[in-house]
Amino acid sequence: MKVVILNRISSSTQSLQSQSDDLNKYCDLMSWEVCGEFSDIISGKSKNEDREGLMKMFSFLSENKDIKKVVVWEISRLGRTISSINSNIDKLTDIGVSVHIKNLSIDTLKIDGSVDLIGKLMCGILSSLSELEINQIKGRLDRGRKSFVEKNLKEKGVSGLGRKIGSIKSDEKFLEENKDI
Repeated sequence: MKVVILNRISSSTQSLQSQSDDLNKYCDLMSWEVCGEFSDIISGKSKNEDREGLMKMFSFLSENKDIKKVVVWEISRLGRTISSINSNIDKLTDIGVSVHIKNLSIDTLKIDGSVDLIGKLMCGILSSLSELEINQIKGRLDRGRKSFVEKNLKEKGVSGLGRKIGSIKSDEKFLEENKDI
């Protein structure tokens, strides 16, 4: 069976290599022929149109009708919002391409090309969890940043956040005076 691999990492401080190596080994083990590999280094919350690798993959699949699966490490590689994940799965289903989610061994289409209802149900649940996870991470980061700023201001004897009302300092001057925050 001919497949393509889709990788995604959120930032350039991470490595695509381990994802790529693992999925290539897995495809080898499954006796699937990898005909293409597409990667993005971008937040999963980004719009599909901003994901160059994803867009190239869709273009490649429209030109290569014999590809039957897109292999991803986990569902969040398709996106981090319910709408983007479902949109990507629906586009692939419409052209007869199944998504294979490696970490849970889930497929969105059966061998005969019909929708795998259990796979579809699982993808719905997993996409909800993926969106929940990214929102929780964002919330924790925001709380940590706010706490850090408030603690540093309190140590300096400043109450409240932000500039005083009516401040006329330029952004550059303000940042220069507050390098430690």
